[in-house]
Amino acid sequence: MQITRRQEKIIRTLMNADEFLSASQLSKALKVSEKTIRNEIQALKDILGQPIIESVRGKGYILSDVQKGNSLLEQAQSIPAKRQILILKHIISHKQDDYYDVADQFYISESTLEKDIQQINKQIAHRFDGIKIVREKNQLYLAGDESKKREVTTYFLISEIQEYDFNFSNYTSYFKYCNIVDVKQNTMQFFKENQIEISDMALVSLILHLGIMIDRVKSKNYLKSFVKARLHESDAILCEQFICFVQQYIQEDLPESEMNYLRSIFVSKISLQNEHYDEEKQLRQFIDTMLQRVNEFYQVDVQHDTDFKHNLLIHLIALNQRTENNKYLQNPLIDDIRKNFPLIYDMSVFISLEIQNELQCKLSEDEIGYISLHLMCEVEKMSKTKGVILLVNPNGNTSSRYIAQRIHNEISQDIEVRFHSSLAIDALPEEGVDLIVSTIPLNQRKDVPFYMCSSFITEKEIDDIHQLLKMGQQASQENVHAFASLFHENLFFPQLDIDNKDALIQMICDRLVELEYVDENYIHSIMKREQIAPTSFGMNFAIPHPVEKIALKSAMAVASLKKPIIWGEQEVQLVFLFSLANGAANITDMYEVLLTVMEDEQAIQAITEAKTFDEFLSIMK
Repeated sequence: MQITRRQEKIIRTLMNADEFLSASQLSKALKVSEKTIRNEIQALKDILGQPIIESVRGKGYILSDVQKGNSLLEQAQSIPAKRQILILKHIISHKQDDYYDVADQFYISESTLEKDIQQINKQIAHRFDGIKIVREKNQLYLAGDESKKREVTTYFLISEIQEYDFNFSNYTSYFKYCNIVDVKQNTMQFFKENQIEISDMALVSLILHLGIMIDRVKSKNYLKSFVKARLHESDAILCEQFICFVQQYIQEDLPESEMNYLRSIFVSKISLQNEHYDEEKQLRQFIDTMLQRVNEFYQVDVQHDTDFKHNLLIHLIALNQRTENNKYLQNPLIDDIRKNFPLIYDMSVFISLEIQNELQCKLSEDEIGYISLHLMCEVEKMSKTKGVILLVNPNGNTSSRYIAQRIHNEISQDIEVRFHSSLAIDALPEEGVDLIVSTIPLNQRKDVPFYMCSSFITEKEIDDIHQLLKMGQQASQENVHAFASLFHENLFFPQLDIDNKDALIQMICDRLVELEYVDENYIHSIMKREQIAPTSFGMNFAIPHPVEKIALKSAMAVASLKKPIIWGEQEVQLVFLFSLANGAANITDMYEVLLTVMEDEQAIQAITEAKTFDEFLSIMK
């Protein structure tokens, strides 16, 4: 019996609560509307044929059958998380495909495929009208308007990213003196009781730091010293409450150095109005320079976020002390981070190389993982839906304010809604506008996307507006075309008989030098990147590259191997090595397009087996 990721999250949230939760509390926890919560709970009842979630007027919801809830969660965890999206992408990429062949390709039974298709169609129908996967004479195809097919795929990709959960139960063996699941539950209870807002990734990072600190303290491995953050009075009170909570939880008094460290970690995760460390001017200057380089290379601007810069400062202060004592942290999340967030991990390697040069130390992959956590917190903040909506509504300011308020409440407070008179629709401003929303038809053709909604904006209309804004933030088609132009037949190396990564990298770089894409120093930059952390991310492929745009001409070399080789701790049989020249597309775009392809296990296998360049290109397309 299969449940959706959202239903799984509802069950898990209720299971972690020791009291009734209202629809409002659940909607905030899952970042969806209250109506969606009620619909999902009803859907669970319909799927199971009986309610496992009890609803009590005035109190909210509670899990009434914990045993059944545990059973459903175990079943959900046994289902490959990406299978449904891979099935959908496979069907979209083929005009039609044989039903039984699809089941064989995904190593599942016909009945499981049928259930997967029903579940995919259910999720599609929730947001998109007139489009679904159809089985006709044992042929599968996506029926509906062609323009909506990309929207459907994009929606599933965004949902996958937003719904990724770190399961702390998987990391209990990394901690000797504490139960990390118990640390998580008690920390969440502290935040709930004190009504403190914290993002999901910030909470993950805080719990991990807290668990490691507890292990360190219990083993009497204290920090020798740590600079005390200066806080505003009201923030300092909250900070001291958290320290008291931790001391009571571990039943041990903390030394001053550990309390200072705990204050800094707590401050960094909830963005209190802290004052910077005046004593660390050199480190702050280094962070500014480093983040400028990150922006130049990845086109991701985090230079002006004071919270992020402060988090890095705290991390570097602690890292300095760990370096002096030659005691580095273990990071149980490193495998998950490397596998599920490869671009963020690659940016972390870039930052770590800068840190190594500045602090004259060598960082382990575990330490790189902590840099990734800081970046993930920042990306989570950046991923909030933003934008400017131009609202045309002839029904008056009260009605317009109502629509704007619904958009803010249901989607994001970060969206700017500007009102425009319906009497001046001939002069609609388009510059700086992401979406035009109107309660009346607008016949003029505009370059800005347009959406017509009702005066009493519905749940579906809210969802549509959200999706349109999200799509505006996705990579443009130009990125895909720019990516495709990097491939050349003379840089395609199929079915090589090479048994180690160094020899493979040397062979590819020699060809790049011979064809004047790079100079002789290029391989040193590749190896410098590989030394700090391998560029294999699971799924049987690797993406070696330097950390600078130093190529003479931009290109992407592709190599497949007859037999897998060991690359770091992963087996690799497919390699994409790219070289970027100054002014070329940024590495973020490269990853975005390449990883979309690499999510498809069948595509990886097909590319690995391709014997000609034309065959390879047809698979990529």
